[in-house]
Amino acid sequence: MREHFEASLDAIAAVEGPMSAALRDRQHQLRFVYDRLSELQQTLDTEIVSLLSIAVGFSDTDGDSMR
Repeated sequence: MREHFEASLDAIAAVEGPMSAALRDRQHQLRFVYDRLSELQQTLDTEIVSLLSIAVGFSDTDGDSMR
């Protein structure tokens, strides 16, 4: 898990200049950041859930519907 955090932070640090310029001129860098963050999220979703022994799922009867 630590390597995913470090890879995400490294990818973010590698983006030079303001984010607005990266959006315009270096989208490949931002895609790399997005991919690293996605990997981190997937790792957190699986490992943390496993460590905490919890179940994550969808239920349409959990009382949060908007009627």
